[in-house]
Amino acid sequence: MFETFKQGIVGLALFFGNWMGPSTGVAEIKIEHVKRIEQAYLVSCRIDLSRDSRLEQLVDAGIPLRVALVARPVPGDSISLVRTLRFDVVDYTYSFTDSSSSNTMASKKFPMLLLALKEFSQWETRLPLTTSRCTFDASVLPSAVSRLGRELDMSQIWDRQRLTITVDIRTLAEK
Repeated sequence: MFETFKQGIVGLALFFGNWMGPSTGVAEIKIEHVKRIEQAYLVSCRIDLSRDSRLEQLVDAGIPLRVALVARPVPGDSISLVRTLRFDVVDYTYSFTDSSSSNTMASKKFPMLLLALKEFSQWETRLPLTTSRCTFDASVLPSAVSRLGRELDMSQIWDRQRLTITVDIRTLAEK
């Protein structure tokens, strides 16, 4: 019961924040923090989504939002993940799945889209200690609309199809 109450308060705060806050209309990737752990850097990233009311309408209509998240460390191999946000019409809940080359993980179920988007837009990745800089990409992928037999390009919800940021990992880890 307390968890439901807490989600309701957070959802209400997110709703009013999105409603009252200034809308920049620009999506971007932000680096929350970089921590050095054992034999790696743990990088927490967040996508600031541009506010568009069409997002909720499209996801509620059963069209998943698919985003490819890629980290390209220098030197090193790319780390990629496909994150898919869906609406479950049976439960009236939102959840997302993360698919990488090694596994697939599902998130918990959220009663409100804003709560799901808050978690959907954050991710962490581990980079080797040899990494000097890294480029992070987030690309909106086409979503299959099975009822129409088509694919829908959801990139119009953002101001562009691909978001990119390049950062000096060692400098950020020292802060």
